[in-house]
Amino acid sequence: MRGRAFGRHHVHEVLNESASAHAVSVHAYYPPLPKMRRFSRTGAVLWLKQVERPEDWR
Repeated sequence: MRGRAFGRHHVHEVLNESASAHAVSVHAYYPPLPKMRRFSRTGAVLWLKQVERPEDWR
């Protein structure tokens, strides 16, 4: 298993290219995030698609 850590302004894409193995992505934030933003990408452009608050996750 491999792990990576990123700085607070890093944008990353989670992608599993394996056809035979599962992938797990764990994101742990402290302090907790007040909002989670979900983006989609077209070429080099990120588009904001959704904003969620913790109360939406219950």
